[in-house]
Amino acid sequence: MSDWPTILQQAYDHLKPGGKIELAEARTQLFCDDGTCSTTSDVYKLLEVFHKIARDNNREFDPFPLMPDWLRQAGFANVTSTERPCPIGTWPKDKKLKEIGKYFKYHFINGAVDSYSLALFTRIGGWSEAETQAVLAGVKNDFDNNEMHAYSLCSYAIAEKPTVLDLVSENG
Repeated sequence: MSDWPTILQQAYDHLKPGGKIELAEARTQLFCDDGTCSTTSDVYKLLEVFHKIARDNNREFDPFPLMPDWLRQAGFANVTSTERPCPIGTWPKDKKLKEIGKYFKYHFINGAVDSYSLALFTRIGGWSEAETQAVLAGVKNDFDNNEMHAYSLCSYAIAEKPTVLDLVSENG
């Protein structure tokens, strides 16, 4: 979406007072806390180029950090946001995170990497399909050995349209 503030304003306008909106985003940034995702890896290269192409063309694929402010600007109240780690692969020691990582890796490798990157790189970024496929194959290979301890964040924001009583008490 190219204009989140307008969409959030429309959601606000169409909600009844007291109605709530919930936003959930799987972030397109990857994080690594232990150095196993090298700056020379294909994963790092993909993300760096991915976000550069997007931003150079007025697209933001990681809008969540701006969501709480956008919700408040639209008029929402009681804005809360949380983020939880979502590993890519079965590398975590925690049993629940290991299971989440198993499924997220499958989704990331078999769906997200190609569908998010191919059109962006070839149609907008000027890459050839062969160049793009080579990087995507490298990304998939990076995750095959389970030695890269990368994760994304699943982010959630909830906000409420104030009621008339909320607005009256707020304004005294």
